Amino acid sequence: MQYDNLDPVEALATKVRFCIDNAQGEELLTCLKAADTHLTDRKELMYDTYYAAGEYMTRKDDPYNSILFFNKARKYDSKTIVVFDKLVDAFISFYTPNKEQFIKSDLISLIPPIKGLIYYYNSIAPENEPSKRAEELLTGIAYRTEYLAPEGIESTMTFRVAQLVNALEKEVPMEQVKKEVAKFIADLLKKTNRNTSNDLNNIEGKK
Repeated sequence: MQYDNLDPVEALATKVRFCIDNAQGEELLTCLKAADTHLTDRKELMYDTYYAAGEYMTRKDDPYNSILFFNKARKYDSKTIVVFDKLVDAFISFYTPNKEQFIKSDLISLIPPIKGLIYYYNSIAPENEPSKRAEELLTGIAYRTEYLAPEGIESTMTFRVAQLVNALEKEVPMEQVKKEVAKFIADLLKKTNRNTSNDLNNIEGKK
């Protein structure tokens, strides 16, 4: 496909769309860095780009990079349950065949971001199917953390886990940030009200 008659940004956007529409995954990967620099204002295209990249890595049986790419897609359309569904599948594929390689600290660090995803998507669509599967995954991780995973300083999975956790914490959509802040404030108010009530009860009891 020729891009000579287009300005550089339009040529890049056209190439990216062509790669997506024609399932040219390897070529699409070569465009990601430039797309991150020049196409971030085109949210629909960027969502499609990272979703397609995640799908490509899934086909290549690379759940680690699938997670990274599907999570980037969430940045551009965080309310779409389908990308959460893909993200959960990738997490399961990442964890299940490697579970014996994780040490306790690896698993402990994975729990909060997965919980954050479940909370956010349950707030959008209560009792959605991907959240149920993510809850099952968390149950397995929690059990392994408590009873099976060895202690240690570093495992063969530690670096990758750290990269995933960093990406999940860094690439958080603003809608999710707002919901997490609102939950934190609500929990804080509940705790404050509970403490105030207990204080009042103690005062009454001393009279």
